[in-house]
Amino acid sequence: MMQVCSIRSVSWAWRGSLLLAGLLLGSPSFLPAQDSSTSPLPLSSGFDGLPMTSGRSFERVPVYLPPELPPLGTLVPRRFGSEGPTLGSGGRGAYYPAEAEAAEFVGEFFYPPLALRVSEAGGYRDVPDAVERYRVQRDTLVRELRAELEQVRALPAEERERRLRACARVQAERLVRLEDEAEHQRARLSNSEQAWGATRMGRVRLDDTDGYSNRDLSLLVRDVAYFVDGLEVWQRHLLLELARDVELYGAPTTLTANPTWLSFNPEPARLLLPPELSLELAGKIAAYESLKADLKRGLYEALLDSDRSIFATLRVRKLRAYFEGQADAVRELDTRAEALRRELNGLPEMRRLAIPATSPLSPILAERLQAIVSETRQLRQSTAAEVNAIRRREPSLFVAFRVSSAGLEFSVWPRNGRRGETGNRTGPVESVKKELADIGRAYSRRLLEINERFQALRKDAAATLAPMEPEEVGLVLKNASLVALQRDRAEAQQLYFDATLEPGLSPAQRRLLLSEATVALDLDLPSGLRQATRK
Repeated sequence: MMQVCSIRSVSWAWRGSLLLAGLLLGSPSFLPAQDSSTSPLPLSSGFDGLPMTSGRSFERVPVYLPPELPPLGTLVPRRFGSEGPTLGSGGRGAYYPAEAEAAEFVGEFFYPPLALRVSEAGGYRDVPDAVERYRVQRDTLVRELRAELEQVRALPAEERERRLRACARVQAERLVRLEDEAEHQRARLSNSEQAWGATRMGRVRLDDTDGYSNRDLSLLVRDVAYFVDGLEVWQRHLLLELARDVELYGAPTTLTANPTWLSFNPEPARLLLPPELSLELAGKIAAYESLKADLKRGLYEALLDSDRSIFATLRVRKLRAYFEGQADAVRELDTRAEALRRELNGLPEMRRLAIPATSPLSPILAERLQAIVSETRQLRQSTAAEVNAIRRREPSLFVAFRVSSAGLEFSVWPRNGRRGETGNRTGPVESVKKELADIGRAYSRRLLEINERFQALRKDAAATLAPMEPEEVGLVLKNASLVALQRDRAEAQQLYFDATLEPGLSPAQRRLLLSEATVALDLDLPSGLRQATRK
């Protein structure tokens, strides 16, 4: 029972991941693939022209932003497919599913414009050659760094930090070139008219925010992080953390410390802290959070003040002037963050965030459950890949889909670029629907087979855990499933841990690992956000 209780606390921390374990935690209703569009979907223009006060006409484009990075150690649901309203609830203008081809770059600041480019081609245009060359350079540096991390992992803390600092010096010059290239790609692929607030009539003012929700203001801050030229990469990362704070708390003067996590470096990383800390360490964390909150409050005020300027160059100049004026505070933050890393890294509770817990099942049953969890994920991934292959093959059609424990849902309709351009495409639509239905039926059959194996595992576990009551057996299986899910994501969690808590790495190396962790976590890609119109 002591083992079960320890896992129960893990379950509480990961209660949001229960959705992922739906197949494993009960008897889900497996449905055959179904076309979600019970009636013809209304066709609408993909992008609406919006006249601006200057007399120019802008095309409204969807804005693709990356997913929110969860706190280190947490597991989040993965749906595989489109994120958005219930399938079939609207046409092209209703929501814009992100294309999987851009997922490998979801941790980069050029992801939003790249995702738009890929989406506009229906996911069927090759990623630009320059971006592909960037990926090769990035992956080479990641492999070198991960190899060094594995070599030094068992060394004493001081020796490990010394070796990693040496590695940072070796990679320093190439990392500078890599981040310069990433910024070049961001500037080349994007323009200010692709930002969420590009079509908004009127500017946000510090003394006139009525009518804007916290979400609106947060998106405007993210616009600056992704679309404004002339900022350094660490400044863009800090803006991402500020955007999250604004969405949570609203006006910058009301920002308060969140009691459940620590916003750490590199931004926008978050850490779940142990419930009990020494008074000395808690005081250091509070001092770090206070200094950072002051920096972010000033940044937000500078941001809103700069937004009053008509010319983009003046707005950037004001922002850069604020960062230059805060250089001492930024250096102090970096120093405190590195000191906190050394202490947090030594806490057993923090190290366990990257090390899977022990399953409450016997080793043989735990291995069987691990195979079921991994096979379920692989099945959903392969099914999504089959659907995406059809999407690439049929650029004239728009396919939205979702792969879940309930089956494969999908909706298909003609992809129309402008209002009124429809044409007769009934034949191709019906043909694709039939293919998707076949894929869905095969997927549901495999799910049933996996579920039968899980039910057999449940019986064997009940026999092993006797004389427990059925409810207690169910709790053990739920906790064991969460442990299996954590093990399935162990590599991504280790990357996240190293990026935030391993002393000795350079800031550029941390950003590199955090970007890689964002990809490895395999989070849902949010749908394209319909651009704002007016206040």
